[in-house]
Amino acid sequence: IGYSAGTEVTASNGLTLALGNGTAQLNDSFTVDVFASVGGVVDTTSAFNGTGNSDPNFDPGVSVGAGSFEVNGVTIDVKANDSIDKVLGKINSSAAGVTALFDAATERLVLTQETPGSAATITVGNDTSGFLAATKLDLATVVAGTDDERTLAIGDVAAFAGISSGTFSINGVQLTVDVLNDSLNDLIARIDASGAGADAAFDAATGRFSLTATTTAALTLSDGTSGLFTGLDVLATTYQPERDESPAGIAFRDGAKVRSRLDEFGEALDDLLRATLGEEVEPAVTAVRDRLREAFVGAFDGDVDDEVFSSAGIRFDFDRDASRAFDLQRPSLRLSMERDASGVFTLLAGGRKGLVARLDDAFRDLDRTLRDFATEDTGSLVDRSA
Repeated sequence: IGYSAGTEVTASNGLTLALGNGTAQLNDSFTVDVFASVGGVVDTTSAFNGTGNSDPNFDPGVSVGAGSFEVNGVTIDVKANDSIDKVLGKINSSAAGVTALFDAATERLVLTQETPGSAATITVGNDTSGFLAATKLDLATVVAGTDDERTLAIGDVAAFAGISSGTFSINGVQLTVDVLNDSLNDLIARIDASGAGADAAFDAATGRFSLTATTTAALTLSDGTSGLFTGLDVLATTYQPERDESPAGIAFRDGAKVRSRLDEFGEALDDLLRATLGEEVEPAVTAVRDRLREAFVGAFDGDVDDEVFSSAGIRFDFDRDASRAFDLQRPSLRLSMERDASGVFTLLAGGRKGLVARLDDAFRDLDRTLRDFATEDTGSLVDRSA
């Protein structure tokens, strides 16, 4: 009758049926048991040869049997009574050099190359078990990894597009950069060895380049002909040495205004951290929460495992179940401002170690993180059954 294996046919009662490969003769008949309790999503623990509610629930007409397939040239054996979980375990324990997992939220199998960099890839094939077809890995799109940009030539990194070959200077010491041959690591090593009075560093977690003075003198930076510091998002100017403590005898001229501004900040912080947002932006929300928490931990000298920070009547709580992230105890803050104005000043505005400066750094980092924030899907779908 011209029927192709796996083609779905809808019966008059609304049920959808698909048959696999086989033969049938005129007047052959069969029965199908239908159960309301049979699951409608993939079960990664069920055996491939399971039946009824013990079936892994692949697409109609799709099955997996005894055989094998290859990942990066390594043979993965499959038994008829294996499950998706068992096969993933075999992949992970093999010499294929990949990590395999099942994402229950998207019903997606994901294979991740364990070797970092853009050169590494994943190949699958030579499947005699049907596993790759059943899980759609045979049609998966490979997403290349990325190289460590600190090791690439500066001219090959899009984020450093504003830097040209030329000169720059630190405290009057002139240095050169060749964007076709120098990497960021090369540049950091050159600065550190120059005796210019500064140590260079790059924080891979935040994507920020920084310079730290090695003396108590001012730190003067100049872009020269290369535009280096501007290209690295560092202001080319003169930085004066910071004081670790606020001046003795300091007093707040308008304590009420300070407390009012802190109240406004607290309300904005609560709105930001307590807002109910969709799952698609949860990774971005987590990035914001974690970066702000780091700023508060540093300013309050808190334990990174603590959820509550409190000083001078200012209290923060990053526990999701807390009623408020920010709690200003005005009487305690007013008393602290009267009795220890210097301490409150240091907490809020004590140079780069104060809360204001740390928050300023945090929001600058977040601006870059959220601007470049993206998620990439890899692997392939394991379809739901109707």
